[in-house]
Amino acid sequence: EIAEGLTERHAQEILFYLDTMKACDPACGSGAYLLGLLQELIAIRRCLQHERLRADPAFLYKLKLGIIRRSLYGVDIDDFATNVAKLRLWLSLAVESEQPEPLPNLDLKIETGDSVLGPCTPYITEETALMMDVLRKRANELVLKKDRFMVAHGNEKQTLYREIKAEEEAIAEETATAYGEGVIAWHIHFAEVFISSRRQREIDSSLADIGDFEVTTYEPGGFDIVLANPPYIRQELIKEHKPRLQEIFPETFTGTADLYTYFYTRAIEMLTPDGVLSFISSNKWFRANYGKKIRNYIAKKCHILSITDFGELPVFETSATFPMVFVAQKTEIKAETIFTQVKTLDPPYPDVKAIIQQNGSKLPADAIKDDTWNLTDANTVVMLKKIENSGKPIEEYIGQKIYVGIKTGFNRAFIIDGNTREQIIAEDPISEDLIKPVIKGDDVRKWNIHLKKQWIILTPIGVEIEKYPGIFNYLKNWEDNLKNRSDQGNYWWELRACSYYGLFENANIFFPDIAKESRFALSKKGTYAEMTAFFMPSADLYLLGILNSSVAWKYFSLTAAVLGDADKGGRVRLKRQYVRKLSIPDASVKGKKAIEKLVQMCLDAEGENCEQWEKEIDKIVTKLYGLTNEEIAIVKGHSKAN
Repeated sequence: EIAEGLTERHAQEILFYLDTMKACDPACGSGAYLLGLLQELIAIRRCLQHERLRADPAFLYKLKLGIIRRSLYGVDIDDFATNVAKLRLWLSLAVESEQPEPLPNLDLKIETGDSVLGPCTPYITEETALMMDVLRKRANELVLKKDRFMVAHGNEKQTLYREIKAEEEAIAEETATAYGEGVIAWHIHFAEVFISSRRQREIDSSLADIGDFEVTTYEPGGFDIVLANPPYIRQELIKEHKPRLQEIFPETFTGTADLYTYFYTRAIEMLTPDGVLSFISSNKWFRANYGKKIRNYIAKKCHILSITDFGELPVFETSATFPMVFVAQKTEIKAETIFTQVKTLDPPYPDVKAIIQQNGSKLPADAIKDDTWNLTDANTVVMLKKIENSGKPIEEYIGQKIYVGIKTGFNRAFIIDGNTREQIIAEDPISEDLIKPVIKGDDVRKWNIHLKKQWIILTPIGVEIEKYPGIFNYLKNWEDNLKNRSDQGNYWWELRACSYYGLFENANIFFPDIAKESRFALSKKGTYAEMTAFFMPSADLYLLGILNSSVAWKYFSLTAAVLGDADKGGRVRLKRQYVRKLSIPDASVKGKKAIEKLVQMCLDAEGENCEQWEKEIDKIVTKLYGLTNEEIAIVKGHSKAN
């Protein structure tokens, strides 16, 4: 494809950019992506220089060496991994050498350190701005030393290494850059990319004679390609780094964001204008609340070229990270974005390009706007907007918030079975006042709540625990655990602060935090819930009918975070931030009563054999939302998970 219709001018222009291209993997691990990129660059060269490659077997070795020296960079926090990465690049050279050649020193190309906790570019103050010319000169000298270091050996290698490190420290001091041991300061460790005023390349003078192609040096300031599979480390495990992350990434920091999201910000900072980002990461930030800032940041800084979402498919056998391939260009120019929902790992997988060509669809021009991303086709986007504009959002409709169940911090102590309840009450009958029936998200089904013999010990802040010796004596069995939990009141026996305990005493509409189908149900008065269930303080049967309709489920499956494919048994995360966006359509008194009557029949049947009534509810609801036949077909095609 590359070679077809190519002129000599085109070929030489491509070679020029290949020669000057710089790419980095900031989480390179053992170097698989760098090695893959090396092979891709060689494949392109084969198209452009096949005659020379065939005539000069030694040229392939020189070509690989040149690409490694000029174009490939990597960083990883694991020194064992970076050593393996260097070894793999060395081996790729060794197989092309007929006679043993001295291997290049890659210590300054594949660095060991933390990619996100250090600065990316110099901290420019009035003082350092005046010194940039000096810094560029120093950086240019540093680049020359680093280039010599790559092929140096013995005493020269050791001397150059010491001189390079001393020069890096001097640049750090002159740019007022504070970075600790084991942290990568990109503009220092890779000064040839971020500060140097020229690229390390000898321009073939013959290029100047080819047509209208103008030979220029490339402006400094970043990598042309950043590719990575950033580490998936949950936010709970990076607590000690959060203050630093907030300082480094003020535009995108969110306290609940997992580590991989900061690699997106860092990668965009590292890119030169028009540079390309290519990541394999979790898809959770597309819809998660913690992804709002990074979505907004990327939408403003980049044009998204393609998103290939694998959902819950087992791309990585050892982990379930809901992977997707994300490709974007650092430019304000917007063009089309291709979205592909991959539903199977059958062929043409693992050929991602073929998958996109076969199943990809263009997103509407306004699909990606600020922090709101609608990753679906244009017809579905129109339907979603129609639903959202058909009435009042749920919380406005009921005049109340949606609430989450009680977070105890240690369910093992506070959630008890029937036998334990009876033992506590036998010891102290008054303890019954603080023991309430409780449900979990899994207990909530469509129309019906499966009440189990389980209870919650309700000890709010300020409870006079001495009045309930049975409960106090029981909780003392877990005293050490309760003292160490993060969610607690003023004393170890107290639950965390909660202003809405009283609402549990009413009938409420409950739903689980994760589900494969609509699961909204009306509770009896006095039913409490723990944190895997949410509730709306309402007993409105019309509202319940809308929530359990196929239209509402389709809306949730398209706008909420999904673990897997919602059309094939995937689980939808029914978090408040997603559910509250559903608008409840206006209806006449007659229309409301029709739905209420059908809902009551479903409730009386406890959700058994309700299919016909549910179909009638769906017919009424689609009319209330004003859906067209085409939009009804979208809903019916994927209205319920298998």
